[in-house]
Amino acid sequence: MSMNNLFKFSKGELVDLLVSTFAIALIFAWPRGFSFDLWFFILFIVYLFTVGAGFILHELAHRTVARHFGAWSEFKAWYEGLALGLILKIILGF
Repeated sequence: MSMNNLFKFSKGELVDLLVSTFAIALIFAWPRGFSFDLWFFILFIVYLFTVGAGFILHELAHRTVARHFGAWSEFKAWYEGLALGLILKIILGF
């Protein structure tokens, strides 16, 4: 397996990774209720980098191992799950 294959991303995969990272950071940073203040935006940026980096590295590790063993693997977002996570955070607070 060539190293070039490990770093090859489709446009759809990049979009799904970015949307998922944004959604997960939003879920983590969402305040109780709807009080969007400066603290929310600071937390969102922090979570975007910290949780986003961990999430992306984790998902790319799955993909790298699969490709190492000869399988084709690509990240696909589960938009219904991301929406459900955001709705639960808004309604229930977790």
